[in-house]
Amino acid sequence: MKRISLLTAIALGTLFVLPHGAIVSAQDDDLQGKLVAIEKQLWEGWKNKDAKPFEENIATDTVAINAQGITSGKAQVIKDITGSDCDVKSFSLSDVKLRRLGKDAAMLTYKAKQDATCGGEKIPAEVVVSSTYVNESGTWRATSYHESPVAPAK
Repeated sequence: MKRISLLTAIALGTLFVLPHGAIVSAQDDDLQGKLVAIEKQLWEGWKNKDAKPFEENIATDTVAINAQGITSGKAQVIKDITGSDCDVKSFSLSDVKLRRLGKDAAMLTYKAKQDATCGGEKIPAEVVVSSTYVNESGTWRATSYHESPVAPAK
């Protein structure tokens, strides 16, 4: 009995010591699947210059940061996507991780490979990304996107 109580105390103590979001639950797996699906829709929207995924899935006050600069606001992001001079041949996402930031906020981190040019210039083939989502009245929306190029292997 003492042994079970000690193990229970250690397990419960670990729950309170670990940082918030460090324990992955089935609910988090479901959320990760949902957010990855949205993220892929947004990448497809960029590839096809299609505003619809952005209209449906980004927050009004969204911010996007990439090699082209900082873009603020849903309307400007959509204008930039639909008026883009980028030619995206393909993309893939890998090493996706979900980090809960609270009940109504979460962040995805991942690597993306892309075969694309913007303004006739080849863009980095591989980037690392953080994409933050907020739950607005039951709907998850992207509120912040940041990508950084991965340095080429030497």
